Amino acid sequence: MIADHPTSWQDAAGAELVAGALMGAAAAGASCLVFGRDPALREIAEREGWRMLAIVDGRVLPLAEIALAGAAIDELLADNRSAPVRPDSEDESLPNVLPFPTAGVA
Repeated sequence: MIADHPTSWQDAAGAELVAGALMGAAAAGASCLVFGRDPALREIAEREGWRMLAIVDGRVLPLAEIALAGAAIDELLADNRSAPVRPDSEDESLPNVLPFPTAGVA
């Protein structure tokens, strides 16, 4: 299942319903990929222990691996400048950091 900003027009109760449906699908064996910046959705994701990733500097990184340097994640994601990140994706200590393909991108 792929959900693109599924809670962007929902109130808190609606976000809980949508997240509940996603969790139900996952519990039934579905793979779920959810894209969103909604603070309510991210709060639910944190509470439920969902794996959260962000694309920063062309790389897919776990939020826990992003060096926020005192900034909120929303500021970094909205900012077009490069965000500071911890060790390079070549670093063997971060096997789950994947380079994002940039071939053909101008």
